[in-house]
Amino acid sequence: MLAGAEKARYILVLRNDDSDNAFIVLAAKEVVTGDTKILALVNSDKNLSKIKRVQTDIVFSLQTLASEMLLRKLSGENMDTDNLMDLLFQDGH
Repeated sequence: MLAGAEKARYILVLRNDDSDNAFIVLAAKEVVTGDTKILALVNSDKNLSKIKRVQTDIVFSLQTLASEMLLRKLSGENMDTDNLMDLLFQDGH
């Protein structure tokens, strides 16, 4: 409550530990309004489905982004802004 989360438009959950991120998302969901968007970082792709289960609005994974960019570069595919944004910001639901 002291952080003012109940009035926030966005809450960014960016801890290095994915279990901390999941817990923070759950705690934030208890105090925010329906207009507040919660964005959560996933540090390890093995935890991607777990973070999605806590129903954050947006999930982003730098590990997934880097892997996809490398694969596309090696296969000769072009990366445009739309592809990059789709890879970086995955729908949390």
